[in-house]
Amino acid sequence: MEPGVPLSAGVGTFGIRRTLACAWPGMALACAVLVPFLTKAFTVDDTLFLRQAEHALHAFLHPAAFDIVWFDVPVRLSAIMPSGPVMAWLLIPTAALGGSEVVGHLTSLLLYLVAIAATSSLALRLGFRRTEARLAGLFMVAMPASLGMAATVMPDLAAMTLGVLGLDQLVHWSSSRRWLSGAIAAVALGLAPLARSHLLGILGVGVLLLVQGSPFACRSWLSGPPARWLPLAGASVVLAILSWVGHEPGEAGVVGAMHAMASAGRVDQNILAFFSHWTWSMPFALGWCLLRWRQIVVGRVVWMVVPTALLLLGNAGRHGAVMLGVAVAIGLAAVTDALVDGFEARDARRFGLACWLLLALPLVFYIHLPPKYHVASAPAAAMLLAHAARRAGRWWGRAVLIPVSSAGLILGVLIVRADDTLAGFERDVAQTEISPRVAAGERVWFSGHWGFQWYAERAGARPLVRNSQAATRGDIILVDDQAFNQGLIDDYPGRRLLGFRALASPGGRIMNREANAGFYSNEWGDLPWTWSRNTEANRISFWIVE
Repeated sequence: MEPGVPLSAGVGTFGIRRTLACAWPGMALACAVLVPFLTKAFTVDDTLFLRQAEHALHAFLHPAAFDIVWFDVPVRLSAIMPSGPVMAWLLIPTAALGGSEVVGHLTSLLLYLVAIAATSSLALRLGFRRTEARLAGLFMVAMPASLGMAATVMPDLAAMTLGVLGLDQLVHWSSSRRWLSGAIAAVALGLAPLARSHLLGILGVGVLLLVQGSPFACRSWLSGPPARWLPLAGASVVLAILSWVGHEPGEAGVVGAMHAMASAGRVDQNILAFFSHWTWSMPFALGWCLLRWRQIVVGRVVWMVVPTALLLLGNAGRHGAVMLGVAVAIGLAAVTDALVDGFEARDARRFGLACWLLLALPLVFYIHLPPKYHVASAPAAAMLLAHAARRAGRWWGRAVLIPVSSAGLILGVLIVRADDTLAGFERDVAQTEISPRVAAGERVWFSGHWGFQWYAERAGARPLVRNSQAATRGDIILVDDQAFNQGLIDDYPGRRLLGFRALASPGGRIMNREANAGFYSNEWGDLPWTWSRNTEANRISFWIVE
C-alpha cells in the first residue's frame, strides 16, 4: 500500500481461510499468553457484571434491576451502571455454572480471538497486504491495555469485538451485498454501545468506511447505491429497540448514569490520561512517532513542544510530571499526525481509522479515564501501525515495530501477572478467613468492593452499610484498605483489631496510589504498572465488635 493509494482501492471478497492465514499468529500468541491465567481470580469491576449475569438468569432484559451495596449504601445498580447489558448476557454461562473463573475467562479469550481475526479481515478488505493484515493481528496482542482487559470479564473486550466485527462485515456488505454480512454488521454495531456506551461513536466510523474517496467532497457521499447505508440504519434500530425494551421504569439509563457520575473537575487529568495512554498502555503513539518522525518533526513539532511545556508549567511539583509530559506529547503528536495524514490523503477510510482512535475522547468528562476505555480503538491502532510500517520501508519498519511490540507484550504480561496476584490475594482471604468463620456459625461483615466483594459475599459475609449499626457484639468485620468505603469501620468505635493480611512482597503494582499505578483508574496513578519494593499492594484487616 503506497502512501498515495486510497485504502478503498483494495476492497474485495475472500474466504475465512485467507483471514485465518493472516490472523492465526496473533490468535496463537493470545492463547499462549492467556491460557495460563484461565483460573485467575475475578478482579475490580468483574463483580458488577457477574452479579448482573446472575440476575439475568431470571430477568434477561433487566440484568441491572437489583440493589447492591457498592459504596456505602444500597443503590439500584441500574442507577450507577453506565454500561449496557451485553456483558451480563455473555456471562450467563459463567453464572449458570456457579461463577466459574475458567468459563468467564474462556469467554473473554474467545472474544479476543474473534477481534483479532476480524481486525485482520478488515485490514484485508481495506486493501492491506497479507503481511500488513498479519502484523495488525499480532499488534492486537501487543497492546498492554487490551491484553490486561482480556484477563478480566469486564465488557471492554466485548465492545472492541462487536465494533471491529461490525465494521468488517459492514465493509464486506458494501462490496458484496450479502445479506448475512449486512445482518451481522447491524446486530454487532447495534450491540456495541450496549457493551460500552462510548462505542456509540463506532457508527460514525462506519459512515466514513462506507465513503469512497475524499470525505470532504459531496460526490464521495452521493456516489454509490443507497443500500450501502442499510446496516447502519439497522444498527440504529437494534440499539433503539434494545434500549427501549430493556429500560427499567424509574432508572436513569446509560446516559443518565454517566451524567450522574460525571466529574467536570477531572477533565484536565482525563485529557492528559487520554493522550498518555496511547504512549504507555497502547503503544501506538511510540511506534507511530518513530515510523513517521520526519513528518512529525518537520511539520508538527509544535504539537509535542507546546503541550509538554504547558503540562510542566501547570503541574510543577507533581510526581512524575516530566515523564507524564513526555508521554502526553508523544501521544498527542501521534494522534494528531494520524488525523492530519488521513485528512491530507483525502481518503475517507484512512481518515476513518484515525477517527476510530478518538472513541474514548468524550469520556474526559467522566469520573475517570483508565486505559481500558482505549481498548475499543485497538484494531484501528493496530491497522494504522501496520500501514505506517509498510510506508516507512521494510528495514525501518522492522527496526521500530519489533522492539515496540515486544515491549508492549511484556508490559501486558506484567499487568496480567500483577492483577493475578492482587485478585488471588483477595480470593484467598475470603476463602481462608471468611468461609471457616461462617461455617463455625460466626457472623462476618466486610467493608470493601471490587473482586473482594464477589468472593466475600460468596463466602457468606455481608456488606456493611453506613449508619446501620448492623454488626453486633462478637461479629467479625473485614476491612479492605483499597476500598472507598473503608471508613465504615468508624461506625463501630467499640472494636478490637484481631490481625491483618497484607500483600507486601516486592512486585508489580497496577492499583496503588503510592506507586503511581492506576491501570483500572487514572485517579490512582498515571502509569498502568510499576514495580515496588516499599508499598503494599493491599491489606485486609480483621476486627471484632465488642
